[in-house]
Amino acid sequence: MDSDPNGLEPKEISIRFNKFGFNRLKEEKKQSELAKFFTQFKNPLVYLLIFAAIITYFLKHNIDTVIILIIVLLNAIIGYVQEKKAEESLEALKKLVSLKTRVIRGGERMEIPAEELVPGDIVMIDEGTKIPADIRLLESDNLRVDESILTGESVTVHKKTGLLKNDALIADQTNMLFAGTVADTGHGLGVVVEIGENTELAKIAHEVTELKEQPTPIQQKLAKFSKKLLIAIIWICTAIFIVGLIRGFDTISMFLTAVAAAVSVIPEGLPAVITITLAVGVSRMAKQNAIVRKMSAVETLGQITTIASDKTGTLTYNQMTLEKIIFPDKIFEITGEGYTPKGDFKINGKKINPEKHRDLEMNLLISMLCNNANLIEDEKENAWKILGDPTEGALLVAADKAGIHEDSTFKKFPRLDEIPFESKKQYMATLHQIKGQNKNLIAVKGTVEKILHFSKFIDNNGKIEKLSEKIKEEILSKTDHEARQAYRIIASAYRYEKKDREKITDENLNNLVFAGFSALMDPPREEVKSAIAKCRDAGIRVVMITGDFPGTAIAIGHDLGIKSENNSVLSGDEIQLLSPAELKDVVKDTAIFARITPELKLKIVEALQKNGQIVAVTGDGVNDAPILKLADVGISMGRGGTDVAREASDMILVDNNFNTIANAIEEGRTIFQNIRRSIFFLLSTNAGEALILFVSLLLGLPLPLSPVQILWINLITDGTSGFSLAMEPKHSEILKLKPRSAKEGVLDNTSFWRIFIVAIVMTIGTLFLYQAEIKSGASIQHARTVAFVTMALFQIFNILNSRSLKLSIFELKPFSNLYIVVSFILMTALTFFTSEASFFQKIFNTESLSLNEWARIALIAFSIIVIVELEKMIRRLISKKS
Repeated sequence: MDSDPNGLEPKEISIRFNKFGFNRLKEEKKQSELAKFFTQFKNPLVYLLIFAAIITYFLKHNIDTVIILIIVLLNAIIGYVQEKKAEESLEALKKLVSLKTRVIRGGERMEIPAEELVPGDIVMIDEGTKIPADIRLLESDNLRVDESILTGESVTVHKKTGLLKNDALIADQTNMLFAGTVADTGHGLGVVVEIGENTELAKIAHEVTELKEQPTPIQQKLAKFSKKLLIAIIWICTAIFIVGLIRGFDTISMFLTAVAAAVSVIPEGLPAVITITLAVGVSRMAKQNAIVRKMSAVETLGQITTIASDKTGTLTYNQMTLEKIIFPDKIFEITGEGYTPKGDFKINGKKINPEKHRDLEMNLLISMLCNNANLIEDEKENAWKILGDPTEGALLVAADKAGIHEDSTFKKFPRLDEIPFESKKQYMATLHQIKGQNKNLIAVKGTVEKILHFSKFIDNNGKIEKLSEKIKEEILSKTDHEARQAYRIIASAYRYEKKDREKITDENLNNLVFAGFSALMDPPREEVKSAIAKCRDAGIRVVMITGDFPGTAIAIGHDLGIKSENNSVLSGDEIQLLSPAELKDVVKDTAIFARITPELKLKIVEALQKNGQIVAVTGDGVNDAPILKLADVGISMGRGGTDVAREASDMILVDNNFNTIANAIEEGRTIFQNIRRSIFFLLSTNAGEALILFVSLLLGLPLPLSPVQILWINLITDGTSGFSLAMEPKHSEILKLKPRSAKEGVLDNTSFWRIFIVAIVMTIGTLFLYQAEIKSGASIQHARTVAFVTMALFQIFNILNSRSLKLSIFELKPFSNLYIVVSFILMTALTFFTSEASFFQKIFNTESLSLNEWARIALIAFSIIVIVELEKMIRRLISKKS
């Protein structure tokens, strides 16, 4: 590959990038823009309109034909524009969740988008990494890879660096990593040999989609709702047609009226409104650092009753700082903050030289050797950064402060083998050659309990002494004390080995020398406390599940306002003693779980769900993937998390911040409310139109609206209002409501009741003015103009009612949704010109109205706001009493 272990130089990378292009698979050929536009016509309602246009053409109702065709065209244009915006939003999200990979370029370690890889790049592979290209291994430390995507075999493959025969099958190519597969355990280093369309993955798949569009639960509910609505509309329109014939209207007129009624009642713009509402919502979430990978999660976010959160990085900053290294007889204090390797070492407040304390140096050496993170200086940002786990990074920083530097240390102690860290085992071990000496070194770090279990001796400033039970108890006591101060604890140990040992296993970890434990501080995020309080007000319970000590968990939990009913913490050891039925009962009152492994976390989440909870779960490790899939909403970490966890999740937190979860739930609720608002508006106004026609026929009145007028009202109101309601910002009360039931439909009982009220008010108001005009001797054309303008203004005012189904419109900021303001002005202007402009008068058979008539119509139409406000007030009073 004409590469180098230190990676390619920038100039060479540029040459190869120009030659090979992006590391991505060819996307499936997309629809042309023209094809997308014509798909807007694939709708039974549009077929109905076109059929009506053909009939009116042969009946020589040319104006009706033209109006119907204009409406069909405008609806298609509106639908196309809205879906185009939605598509652009989703494409932007795909870029946000694109794969990142760690590489060595020009001797520097860095993280880049996987699509920028070129052949010859040196790639670092860690546990949980999704392999970004076809890679030939250069180094392998217990690396096992899940290749089921290529081979169909679920058993992971142990990867090695040895040579193989040229004709080896993919399943037998143990020195190769293939794009799309996933590192299950261990670590590796390799050189990219194929990218994009030349990878093995490309030979069996033409497209890999991270954000494949699937019908969301709400779209499925809407589809069922629409079918029922369509049946109801057919009966209503048939009734209108039959009653009209009985009342003596001619067949053609009633046919056109029935068709117009059908078109007016069915919210044909609703699918586009749903699409744009979802797209706008997920775009808003992305701006707030929550990337939705699966659209189905949007609706579920509004139903969440429990959030099971990790501690580190979500509730805390995940910017670890090693503050103390503790031995039974002394405590080393370390100054400095963040990842900048500058600080002093002190004992009892007095500055010391680390080189004069053999036990301290040994602890720091182990911390650096038994470590897979990298400390790098970003010269562009003038800051130090960690590549890898932040906890391991903090250990590197402390060692660097003492003059134990990464490059020189690993040259003197090259790694021979590794036992990777696993949550289940709770430790990590590495084997190192010691250059110039006739022995090797085993370095181990992990939980205090595990390390003490492996240890037989203790390092007392270079003197190796026996580790007595009394000293062990002392260490555990100190550990508990530091944990209660919210410190994260990591213990270290070591042992010298014979030079000929090149591999280590779990069985080799005995008779170790205990080398103290480190106390790392990861302070709680300042904004999390208020976010948890917000969740509590919203009826959402927050529980903390962590691998840390119970003392640490309680300290952090109480600081943030996470408390169990009995003010206690449940540990992993205690959970293992409980039966499933007992655990189901215990989790009802427990909010803090400590010393928890991924397997136990799975049991806790299952127990919560058995109690009827809708659970959101955070996770970032390989072992978290099953939990993220099991959760109602799986939430993975954007920073430091594994690719496996991200792929299993429904949502990614870009900033790893709990506050982002609260914001996402708020946005998820808003999205559903906006969809409900749009449906309410469309159905309430459309039901009013149908009821006016039906009642006027029953009363024996001439039809108050012509078919063309009905279609025009439907266009000018539905065409803009649905979209403007989709853009409604979140309301202050959204997180004060209880989580929505998963069984609840797209409309609740309140919405159905209000649709009925609105339809009745519109019908009474419109027919009152219409009948008054007829009784005063006005022409049918003038009376219909009054009815037309009244109905249009009713719908225009009703959009203000639709902004909130609970709050008074006077509680909402009038200009918080400028789309509503523009929609209101546009609809009013179109209504005015339809009745007053001579051009429109000829098309719609309207007449000019006097100023008094306009005032009277506006007053009657405004009654829709008064009536709905009264109904909202009565509901609030009843709710308070109950």
